[in-house]
Amino acid sequence: MEDVFLQEDLSPTIAEHATQCQSLFHKCIVIPEIVPDPTIMDDQLARFALWASNMDVYGPPNVSLDYRLRFSPVAADIIHQLLDIIYDTLLSLNGNSGFTRRSDDDTSDSESDIDPAEENMLKITETIGGTLTRLFRLSNAVRKSAKTNRARKIERYRDDEEANKAIDELRLYTKCYIEFRFPEAPEALRSALVEANALRLRRLYYQRSHRRRIDLSIQIPEPTPAVVQLPKMTVNAPAVRFAPSALPKPARTNTMLAPVPAPATNATTARQTAVAEFYAKSTTEIPRAKSVLVNDKLPFPPIPPTPQCPYCGVIVEFKNSARSLLWQ
Repeated sequence: MEDVFLQEDLSPTIAEHATQCQSLFHKCIVIPEIVPDPTIMDDQLARFALWASNMDVYGPPNVSLDYRLRFSPVAADIIHQLLDIIYDTLLSLNGNSGFTRRSDDDTSDSESDIDPAEENMLKITETIGGTLTRLFRLSNAVRKSAKTNRARKIERYRDDEEANKAIDELRLYTKCYIEFRFPEAPEALRSALVEANALRLRRLYYQRSHRRRIDLSIQIPEPTPAVVQLPKMTVNAPAVRFAPSALPKPARTNTMLAPVPAPATNATTARQTAVAEFYAKSTTEIPRAKSVLVNDKLPFPPIPPTPQCPYCGVIVEFKNSARSLLWQ
């Protein structure tokens, strides 16, 4: 059978192996002793996440990378070797003493004159970066090979009797249609169009039956990314002061305020009339939206007696003598 799931094996799958590498990436980012600039490690982590997303490493069982490489052990073994290089390099970073090295990691105790931060930077950019480049190249070859194998299997797919009957009818209909619409078309072109249309329908039948044969109830749980807490910066952020939560109640008065007379302006007669009508309205009426183009020479309402604006409710604080300018 072609559509089978992976056998239970002691070796980890590509998804599990990639999860280990991604978890170790997150742990190394939060250690400031490894590299002074954490963006260098973050760039490689972003490339690793992009590779995993492009190849559907954490996808469902019927489209995951492990499922697609179930009959290609050589390609799967190469990917595991590249993931081993990334994992071992992350473990070998100086300053990463909190992690346990693998049992087969033969490290020498010879002292080096190279700065640990510079050595870690070379490992991250050259070793890990170069390994990720090889993973991307291998993934392109895997995708190209998968498309070729899928097209070959679709052409040989003859198990569905319903599909065979529908394809024969479509082939006959397409042939008659082309002969009726294009009677002068050469025979080679007619047959090519007929086969292309029949192959398209066969591909649709293959995809429908292929997905139906796979039990989608068994799902591989997608790894939850670890919450990365970057080291705290020592820069003192400016303190932000907010207004008190409880707004002061505006003073109530039983007397109706008299309308403020509109001062003389140099505006046109129409503008003076509009200003007079605006002040003649009751103060309890909701103010209407005004145009964005406001004449600076037009007068503003008087300064309210309380810090709360009677129109919008915003708390206005006047800290200097220029209260009129701030109010405007």
